[in-house]
Amino acid sequence: MREAEKMYGRSLEIFERLAKSNPAQFEPDLAITVFNLGNFFLEVQKMPEAEKMYQRSMEIFERLSKQNPAQFEPALAITLNNFGKFQQTNNAFSKAQDLYSRALSIRKNQMLNGQSHFREALDLVYGNMASLRNSFEKIKNYDAVVAIQLDRAICMDSLSTLDVVFLKRAANDYGSISWYAILARKYSEAKAAGEKALSIDPSQNWVHCNFGHIYLLQHKWSKAKIIYKKFLSVEKDPVAAKSAIVKDFDYLEAAGITCPEMAKARAWLRN
Repeated sequence: MREAEKMYGRSLEIFERLAKSNPAQFEPDLAITVFNLGNFFLEVQKMPEAEKMYQRSMEIFERLSKQNPAQFEPALAITLNNFGKFQQTNNAFSKAQDLYSRALSIRKNQMLNGQSHFREALDLVYGNMASLRNSFEKIKNYDAVVAIQLDRAICMDSLSTLDVVFLKRAANDYGSISWYAILARKYSEAKAAGEKALSIDPSQNWVHCNFGHIYLLQHKWSKAKIIYKKFLSVEKDPVAAKSAIVKDFDYLEAAGITCPEMAKARAWLRN
């Protein structure tokens, strides 16, 4: 590792000197070297040095992308994604969210411009955002969870005409937003997201449970029961479906979200 760091440092010095005399030719090489050095520092757990390198690489590629987006935006997206992973690893979740969001936007635009070979890269960022969503969920920052899911949903919705897989992802993402918005106590947003999910894919019966939860938490047990009945009538295994509703209740109560009507609902489900 000591020898590797020495070689990276020497390469960096050379490209810094060359980039000063001929930036148009050598700044891309400098940016790549700085990015690789960031990866190296991350590997050897030199976090301040890694962050400095990632930041510098990102800034160079941002500048180059403004001049020639077709050539340099792919490299910028890679840098943003890796920098996002770095920030997530170091529990800087809000910074990671911004970096992932920017990378996802670049990948989405590439796909919309017919550059389908970037699909794997799009899926990578999309997956990393799911991982970050889970990190926010563990600390019960449901507002951030909703924001991440909305970012993912809008992206998939934009790409839905390209592949049915994107359409199904969009429906699932909007359905998830309806659940997480309940946890964030944003019931209007939860209802709107659930309706959006069902408008895309009416077969997502589980989303109806979210509508039931919204009514329940608004102290409208009669309306909630109608929704739960509708959900259960479609499910092939009513016992498992009832268990799923109870698990939702358990999760909501663990998050500090409950109401007197929930006890009525639990008793009704036991019958």
